[in-house]
Amino acid sequence: MNVLPDTPIRSLSVNNRKARAMTDFKGKPHGNLGRMSLATDGKYLYFTWVEDFGNIWVMDVAWE
Repeated sequence: MNVLPDTPIRSLSVNNRKARAMTDFKGKPHGNLGRMSLATDGKYLYFTWVEDFGNIWVMDVAWE
């Protein structure tokens, strides 16, 4: 699931059907929620965050 920095995960009350933001992704311009990663213990919301960053290192090998 791609997440935009201004799109929080929200909870929805079953009593009054009002939504409230539970996360703030500001400062995280890249990344995704991990697949099937949302969980709660009734107090906290747990999720994995995946960032696909990679570096390619290139060097010349000098044989002696």
